[in-house]
Amino acid sequence: MNQREVIVELGAELGSIALYGIRAEGGWSFTMEVIDQSAELIDEDCIQEKSAAVETWESALNLMDKSPWFKLSPISIHPEFRQQIWLAVQKRVRNDTDTSAVQMDRWRDLCCQPTRRTGTSKLTENGLYIEGLQGNFSKYRSSRFAGQDDLFEPRPDGAAIVFRRGHVANNLLIPPCRPEDREKIIRKIPPAHRHKHFGSMRSSQALAQSVFGTIDVLGRLPLLSGVKSEDGQPAFDSMLGHTRLEFEKAIRGLREPRPTSVDVWFEGPYRVAVECKLTESDFGACSRPDLKPTHENFEKQHCDGTYTQQRGRIARCALTEIKVRYWDHMAKVFGWSADVDHRPCPLHKTYQLSRNVLAACIDDDGKLHIDRGHALILYDQRNPSMAMEGACGRSWRAVCDALKFPSMLRRISWQDFIAQWPSDTILDWLKDELDKKYGLISSNARS
Repeated sequence: MNQREVIVELGAELGSIALYGIRAEGGWSFTMEVIDQSAELIDEDCIQEKSAAVETWESALNLMDKSPWFKLSPISIHPEFRQQIWLAVQKRVRNDTDTSAVQMDRWRDLCCQPTRRTGTSKLTENGLYIEGLQGNFSKYRSSRFAGQDDLFEPRPDGAAIVFRRGHVANNLLIPPCRPEDREKIIRKIPPAHRHKHFGSMRSSQALAQSVFGTIDVLGRLPLLSGVKSEDGQPAFDSMLGHTRLEFEKAIRGLREPRPTSVDVWFEGPYRVAVECKLTESDFGACSRPDLKPTHENFEKQHCDGTYTQQRGRIARCALTEIKVRYWDHMAKVFGWSADVDHRPCPLHKTYQLSRNVLAACIDDDGKLHIDRGHALILYDQRNPSMAMEGACGRSWRAVCDALKFPSMLRRISWQDFIAQWPSDTILDWLKDELDKKYGLISSNARS
């Protein structure tokens, strides 16, 4: 029996779509799998759907068209379907003004299409970044897992490198240590809390667990006390000996029906909410404007992207209507008044950054403590989206410009973070492995 192959894989902050194909003598058959986690924001179960098989490309596109798939972030595209996917994307964005140039560049890169400026198939800046990272991953797989192809999902050359479901712990970088310490590092994020793409070498969650899980379990946390963020302030805290680390920390003070989580949480006299990024092309946006008409709560919860009264709601925000407390604190933290209309809503595109700032300074009882903590963003300085003119950079500036206390949001690249580590047997091993797998050579070594 032929194995199914990934035709196109798409990711988003609150879900994913994958179209799979199986070769047969008469052609291909296709199935689609959808994971939609947006319902979790309103205390509903994650939606997972798998379609019946269809036998034509037109039917496969009909499956995809049940959602605006072309607006999602493409992760991998089968080499034999690049042209067909590119044509399908172009057709669907003609009448869609919300599709950004950054999104189109990602599609163009993965479909190996000519750029508008040069007329050649030269990769855009983002494509070159992904290509370089994939090259690192391929070399790392060949050196670290030689002869162990059974650990990996079968995928076309150039596609994402992904461990099979039962072997995803191999995606973690764990130095030589006692077996019980190794298990503690692996258990830092329980399987139920792993992201869908945790097994991919591009997983920022696996990167975060490799670094902070190792540092925490093997007692290296106090060595980070001197690390400075880009603004010269402490990236973490100077009292890390009294700090406890948590992964996928549930934030309860905002009264979300199903609390969202912070990647790495420093809990102590001073708190830090760390968001870890790698290849992501944007920060998470509010999901309410993206609710589909087929969603059972569309009429009650859909938002048009403005902070105004809509659909018969009393509150201007759909989430405030269900008692989520973001807007209780917006004026004090960001200067965004909850008592006037905003067009567009300032929280729409800055949702993840704003939420992390609030998470760091709000207790479980909902009380605000401005001087209690800050949010920190860890990012790959090679990622074009993280540059100040990139999509993430623009969101960053929007939040920083609005903050009444700018020190509540800080950032540091993985490269600068690693460069500031003191000499230490464990940290030196980790630094070497991070370079081999991700190419995260420190800025000092590069210059």
